[in-house]
Amino acid sequence: MFESNIQELESFLNGMAKRTNNLRPVMGMIGEKVVTISKEAFEKEQDPISGKAWSPLSQATLKNKAKRGKTQSKKLEDSSDLKKSIDYEASNDSVEMYAGKVYAATHFFGDDSRNIKQRRYMPFSDSLDLADKIKDELLEDLGVYILGKK
Repeated sequence: MFESNIQELESFLNGMAKRTNNLRPVMGMIGEKVVTISKEAFEKEQDPISGKAWSPLSQATLKNKAKRGKTQSKKLEDSSDLKKSIDYEASNDSVEMYAGKVYAATHFFGDDSRNIKQRRYMPFSDSLDLADKIKDELLEDLGVYILGKK
């Protein structure tokens, strides 16, 4: 019986070592989760950290949209290019998140000098720290992956 338990432990530890040798799958899972949260922010038009609704569009923006024949009033979604540009790059030991549009940071942080309100669409704070709730969920996912539990 004692030998059987040691074999089980050895098998478990070998599996854990194998999984920690290549974290790319779990890094990809983390990237997918952050992309999903970000795209949901566009659908809900709300900050993914606080849950607060994004500021309404300014009258100047609404007029500008009307001049260009845009009748919808969805915030940050003239063409959905910003939302579509949100992606990630996963490696063996990290995941890099990005929004691939030049104006992405302007909308994420806001720009008081141009009267552009902040409309946070990724679950990162102003200092680009991952929101605690999301971090906790991801750490739990990482633990499940490393321990080999489904």
